[in-house]
Amino acid sequence: MKSFLRFVSRNRLYTVIEVAGMAIALAFIIFVGTYVTQERGYDTFVGDDVYVGSDAELFSLSGTVKGAVEGRYPDIEAVCRTVGTMSVNGWDLSVSVGDRTMVQNALCVDSNFLSLIPLPMAAGDRKGALEAVGSVIVSQSFANTYFPGGNAVGNGIDITAGDGKTTLTITGVFEDMERTVLPGCDMISTAWICWRGSCLI
Repeated sequence: MKSFLRFVSRNRLYTVIEVAGMAIALAFIIFVGTYVTQERGYDTFVGDDVYVGSDAELFSLSGTVKGAVEGRYPDIEAVCRTVGTMSVNGWDLSVSVGDRTMVQNALCVDSNFLSLIPLPMAAGDRKGALEAVGSVIVSQSFANTYFPGGNAVGNGIDITAGDGKTTLTITGVFEDMERTVLPGCDMISTAWICWRGSCLI
């Protein structure tokens, strides 16, 4: 030990370089390990054969992808479009529950969404939850906030999109989405969203 301390005191520059190098290497190992762990923790409920594509017109969404790929590539077994209302600008998109109105944070999807993306459900039947147009599943935090002490399933919520207004029926409650590539949302519905004169969902 004495000889080591003597060596360190006589070779200070060498010691600083060695310690700094080890600190940088250790920091890099921690960074890479954390990054890999986080990346492998995303969408753990989704199978390895499910891919998320983006749209040329609506970045980070896939509203018009279905028409571009369906039937052209035999390896693609099913396609589901997704349009996040928070990414559609220039529209009055709101949701009303009773006398409370807030900005609509929804993900509009095709009816096969839950068969491709098996979101963990807190209430409702997964198989039929999004089969009918006008059905909606809401997040657990949304249900707890706007339907406290009761079951949200079976209740109606009013949505406004531009000049149109419709009532959706809550058919399920999904667990809050965390660590996913999907846009964070309060509700997922099969309601149609039109943009620039063409219906995307």
